[in-house]
Order: sequence, then structure tokens, then C-alpha cells
Amino acid sequence: MLRTLALIILAATFVFPPGAHAQVMKTAVTLPRGDLSIGGAPTVFIDGAVNEIALFVYGQYGLGNSTNLRVRAGFYETTNYIGGNFEWVFSRASPAVSFSLGGHYQQDPGADATLNFSGALSRYLHLYGGIDADLIVDDDPDLPLWAFLGTSYQLLDRVDIMVEFNYGFVEVAPHVVAGGFVFYF
Repeated sequence: MLRTLALIILAATFVFPPGAHAQVMKTAVTLPRGDLSIGGAPTVFIDGAVNEIALFVYGQYGLGNSTNLRVRAGFYETTNYIGGNFEWVFSRASPAVSFSLGGHYQQDPGADATLNFSGALSRYLHLYGGIDADLIVDDDPDLPLWAFLGTSYQLLDRVDIMVEFNYGFVEVAPHVVAGGFVFYF
């Protein structure tokens, strides 16, 4: 029953209207085949004197063979975001290494790529970081690029709390701070 409810919530993220920009909010480890995670994170975008706040919802499903399918939706005051990607883990040894490739729609379509490294600092605490890039496809294409660093702490048996900072390297990439919870099913 719980797994069915979680799958319904994951599928519902595709229904929301397109918009905003989501960040990584995950370690470089994939879920076992058939497992599901759902999370949410209030997110602050810092672009000079202009700050925006959004709420992001994430869903992830383990496909097996070190592969995940991930969807995310973001809700701003004036726009929304919908996106998805596939993630492949290349190394499970510490540091774990994964690569994600996908797409999104905000006000224009875009392609996403992420290189993620993560390792355990203790049984319950993990550190992750890497590079995240988008290609925004419009009349004047942009290539936002971020370096990200985050932590994941196992709060309960199937609940993690996560905090992440993203440093924007180019003018079209605002700095981003996010923190939230992930629930595993």
C-alpha cells in the first residue's frame, strides 16, 4: 500500500506545469531495483541582490544495474519547473561516482548533466559534490554551470535530511542553497 501511494506521488510530479531550476540534492548512490525515494526541499536562489525561494519535490526509482530514473518539480511564485534524468553509477567504492543525463522545461527546454562524487564520513553521514550543467535551448542558448557540495544525514531508518550549496560559475547560474528530507520506500 505504501509503495503504491509513493508511486502515485512520483507519477503526479509529471502533472505539474513547467518552470524553475532544480539542483542535485542526492548522493552518487543509486537505489536497488524497485525501490523508491521521494523528497522535498525549500530552495533559495541568490543572484546578487535578487533572491528567489522555491519548493522542489523529487522522486527517484531504482531501475537496477546501478541505474536510477529521477523526476523533479519546482514551484516558484511566478514560474514552475519539471524535469527528469537517468543516473548511472560508475564506481560504488568510496568515493562513489555517478553521471546523470536528462532534460527539463522551465520557460524553455533544457538538457541537464551532472557528475557526482560521494563518500561516507560515518555510518549515518555522507558528503557529496561535483559539477552540474544545463544547456538552455532558446533563441540565445545559455550554459549555466555549478559546483555543488552537500551532506546527507540518516535521521531515521528510511529518512534522510539533506543540505546543499551550489556555486554558480557563470552569470546565468545563481548560487543556490537547499535543505530538505528524503523518504525511502
